[in-house]
Amino acid sequence: MKQKNSIWIDTTLLALLVIPSTLFRFLTLNSILFGIDECFHLMFALKPTLRDLFSSLNAVAPQQFPLDYLFNFLAVRVTTDLVQLRIIPLFWGACSIALCYVFGKQLWNRTFGWFWGWLMATSVLHMCYSQLLRPYSLIVFLSLAFLFLTFKTLENKKWLPLFALSAILFQTAYPFALAFGAAAILFSFWIQSKNRAAIAAGVAISWIFPLFWFWKAGPRLFSGQVFTYNTPPHWLADFVTNVMIPFGQGTKGRALAFMVASLSGMGLALKSKNHRKQAAFAMATVILAGILIIGSMWRAHLFLDARHFISLLPIFLAFTAVPLAWSGRNIVVSAAISFCVAMFSFSPIQGYLGQQILASNVLQNGSLFLKTAFQPNDMVIYSNPNFAATFLYYYDRPAFFRSNDITLRNGFNLVRLPPDIFTLCSIDPTLATIDREKFNIKRKETFNKGGRIWLISSSINYIDESPPFPRALDVDVRLMKPVYTDIYLLTENKQ
Repeated sequence: MKQKNSIWIDTTLLALLVIPSTLFRFLTLNSILFGIDECFHLMFALKPTLRDLFSSLNAVAPQQFPLDYLFNFLAVRVTTDLVQLRIIPLFWGACSIALCYVFGKQLWNRTFGWFWGWLMATSVLHMCYSQLLRPYSLIVFLSLAFLFLTFKTLENKKWLPLFALSAILFQTAYPFALAFGAAAILFSFWIQSKNRAAIAAGVAISWIFPLFWFWKAGPRLFSGQVFTYNTPPHWLADFVTNVMIPFGQGTKGRALAFMVASLSGMGLALKSKNHRKQAAFAMATVILAGILIIGSMWRAHLFLDARHFISLLPIFLAFTAVPLAWSGRNIVVSAAISFCVAMFSFSPIQGYLGQQILASNVLQNGSLFLKTAFQPNDMVIYSNPNFAATFLYYYDRPAFFRSNDITLRNGFNLVRLPPDIFTLCSIDPTLATIDREKFNIKRKETFNKGGRIWLISSSINYIDESPPFPRALDVDVRLMKPVYTDIYLLTENKQ
């Protein structure tokens, strides 16, 4: 009878955690901006063959591991509806919420599992990435699955096949999973587990793929061929602004509250004899992953961002859940705390959705503006091929999904689209010697025919604030004030 009641309680709590949060995320999927990052992800999935997918990914973005791209490659063969494609990350997000409860109950008790799942369900950062065609929702789930199965395998060797599978999948989705594997091996030897050899074997198998991937692409990761950064990163400011604040629901005050709760939970867990070892393992994982992530970003001259640390979100929320579970000793108190957490997250979620809807309208309206303003003999250039493809998505969606040959290379590239779509030219302002002569020929032809040159710019390139764009191309044009959002009109400089 007690077992039946326990199953009923667990099922009810899982349903309360997963169904409302997933339904809310699903109903707002169509409101989320299809932006440059999603477009970059989808352009790989639109490659005609798996060989093209893997070769282009390894050549253009070797820092991105292919598992999630593979799922999307298969999905676009079934549907090109954006909402339907976004169900994939939505599914991984729902699985992560459920796994937080199951894992938390086994680590401590049902109350801890509930608060861990509740914090994941109300996390704006997790909500964001569970609605986008990006690998981060999958990474969160796989990090949870890896941690869960590590403990299971340490208890019983029969879990080794599933542990090895989770390690392989995690490693093919996320380069910094190397740190999780190393922490698992160190932890198993530290506690002198009888199954430590099984843990080491499962991790070693999973490391075969990244070693091969980095052997193929490793030199380009840090050679400047993949990454460019216009100004030196400000590490502390970047970490606070781009990591701590998104982890803490989007504002400094909320981030401070989350950090205090998380540090308090870490202290309580280390103080507890029953959970000291698990807390030490979590801390070792955070330290090793942090060193690997920060070291890689420093070597590549990239700023720190929350998505780089997304695999650590479950650990951060687990420590945050500890003081909540400690306080919520009965159902009334737990319900009250859960309500407060939901209210704490209401404003950030509302702001996130409002910002996404506004940005989506800007791109759609901008594409309509150019569609009506474009005239014969005009030419359109764009500062970033991914931004141009994003713009094309709103300009003509069927053409976007037909255009699996859109270039991902830097430099000057003409992309020939169907007759009803204008010709797009890609110019990368960060490369000073790229095809100046070719662009000047096209520029003179356009102006001689009475045409105009429209520039589709992205704010990430700082075209409207920085002079390198015209100087790098060595062309006699000047930037006018934006005529609409990120669309600029280039005219000849008569001076």
